[in-house]
Amino acid sequence: MKVVLSKRADAKLLEELKPDVVVIATGSKPLVPKIPGVENAVLADDVLAGRVSVGRRVVVVGGGLVGVETALHIATQGMEATIVEALPEIARDVEPASKLALLRPGGVLETHKVKVITNANVIEVRRNGVEVLIPPIERRFIEADTVVMAVGREPNIDSALIEGAKRVAKEVYIIGDAKAARKVIDAMHEGFFTGLKI
Repeated sequence: MKVVLSKRADAKLLEELKPDVVVIATGSKPLVPKIPGVENAVLADDVLAGRVSVGRRVVVVGGGLVGVETALHIATQGMEATIVEALPEIARDVEPASKLALLRPGGVLETHKVKVITNANVIEVRRNGVEVLIPPIERRFIEADTVVMAVGREPNIDSALIEGAKRVAKEVYIIGDAKAARKVIDAMHEGFFTGLKI
């Protein structure tokens, strides 16, 4: 067995190694929606990892697990956090007991004064906030020092790598978030069962 570290996997490397089996587990990346002005926003990944700092008033676009976690992270540091969600409710992908703890009266979000605006579609991101459309016709501007995008994830997949893998290997498996962005438990299960199959 040969171990290769600190080197990007690409079709050329696979041709050199000539593996029998290739497992592609390249993870996912943040989804960046095509909203006018989205370049004025920062990514939740960067906020949670401490790569960017936020201002006093923050709008988090997206009310799924990552959006809620990001808003709480910001609120616990003393900033004002507002979640803007296009769907009628937030935390739809959070397991029931945690969701109850977050959303109930006197729950975690209320305790940390996190504001929530649902049924609101972001139609523009500006340097000083977001403009939203609340059906049927209400337009509202929400001021913010920082806008954070937390609208989901997409597979971080390189089609040239997959094609290169298929040319040299007898078996190619795409697993985890490289297959479809989901939860860590899904990636663990796929990794385990792929290992058994090989």
